[in-house]
Amino acid sequence: MNFEIIVFWVALLAIAVIVQLKRREIKTGKSSFLTVGGVKMNDKLRFWYHGTRNFFSKKTWVLITVWFRAHLAKTVLKTEKVVVGSYSAIKKHPRVAKVLRGHVDVKTGAQASQFLKNISGDGTLERKE
Repeated sequence: MNFEIIVFWVALLAIAVIVQLKRREIKTGKSSFLTVGGVKMNDKLRFWYHGTRNFFSKKTWVLITVWFRAHLAKTVLKTEKVVVGSYSAIKKHPRVAKVLRGHVDVKTGAQASQFLKNISGDGTLERKE
């Protein structure tokens, strides 16, 4: 399965669980662990914000935000370069390059994926000559 599909279903399941917890909370009138945790986190963030708001000026907050965004973008760019560089290095390997271009012969009687069997037409694989 694709990673995106797995993330989608996990997120959908989490949303359904949250909705059910909120329904039960409204019916019974008792707070769930999500509400209690959310209130505690909100109080901590409010305390932190009010404490630092007086310490930093608006200009300083803008500078900190710009610095953080720049370093985050630089980190993402480095990660992307590493991934692309790894892929291009792998592609240069002769055997891998043949596989990626589709020039590898399939041996008779070899195991094949269901996808290859489906696209071969009759369910068998023919050897390239």
